[in-house]
Amino acid sequence: MQRLNRFAVLAEVEGRLTNVFLPNPGRLTELLSPGRELILRRRPEGKGKTRFEALAARDGEILVPLDSRLPNRLFLKALTERTFDTFSAFPHIKPEYPYLDSRFDFMLSSPDRQCIVEVKSCTLVRHGVALFPDAPTARGTRHLRELKDARRRGFRACVAFIIQRNDASVFAPYWARDPEFASTLLDASKEGVEVFAWKVLPVDESLRITLDGRVRVRLSAPRTLASERGGNRRV
Repeated sequence: MQRLNRFAVLAEVEGRLTNVFLPNPGRLTELLSPGRELILRRRPEGKGKTRFEALAARDGEILVPLDSRLPNRLFLKALTERTFDTFSAFPHIKPEYPYLDSRFDFMLSSPDRQCIVEVKSCTLVRHGVALFPDAPTARGTRHLRELKDARRRGFRACVAFIIQRNDASVFAPYWARDPEFASTLLDASKEGVEVFAWKVLPVDESLRITLDGRVRVRLSAPRTLASERGGNRRV
């Protein structure tokens, strides 16, 4: 398997190398490595230039969904079915809410309060820790700064990480991969931006994907990184 561009991989299908549509522009380096098994779906005739779409990648014994649109669908389903206690007080849901220079995934509202929510997809897990991002994200950092601004203006502001696998017990920002995003997330939480993480139920080849439950969030820098930053501090 070889990554061709943001939305395509070259994979062996029925003994032939074939261009496959990838519904995820993320880096996904750990999942899209040579020799990795993909779960594909044949696309309807006339839909796009490729015959197949990549739905999931196998990571050991785990199937990891690849569609970056899936977390928003799962989140919206949970909102409409009132399965999120933390958002149950908001009867009105508006997707794609424009604020400053961004469009946030959801604006939730009640007669007396508004809540902006940004949803992020997480597919990288190491030793039980879900990590985001898997590559530096200036866009993600901008979202956090704008959520801080919204919080200062009286909105409730939240970022929700949807972990598209079931082998995580903790969520943490990936300090080593993008320290600016990680430090901005930590600062945002200190200013009242709420940070949540949910994982999905174990995924089998039917690819019926459902949210499972909340995952503990750990925002502080790892001790080694914190000591390095402290050691470099000027006095």
